[in-house]
Amino acid sequence: MRITDMKRTATQHVSQNRAGKNAAASKQGARGSHARNLTGALAISLLALLTATFFPAKANAHTQLISVNPANKSTVESFPTAITMTFNESLLHL
Repeated sequence: MRITDMKRTATQHVSQNRAGKNAAASKQGARGSHARNLTGALAISLLALLTATFFPAKANAHTQLISVNPANKSTVESFPTAITMTFNESLLHL
């Protein structure tokens, strides 16, 4: 084997070794990227959970009073024969 062939072979081995190290570094970089993505997703999920816990949406689970006859805070001369209340939906008959 001539010296030039030996140099060429040595250069190829060094190039292959560098490629292997770059691939290993690339895998480590990918793992770090995955960890950052997972951390970000967990942080967003935690923020959403805390927001839903401390700032819940208004729940309209109860019937609302629309109007009353006699009117609210009105003064009547005599006791009314009927008091009428109007709600936004029908009431449950228990």
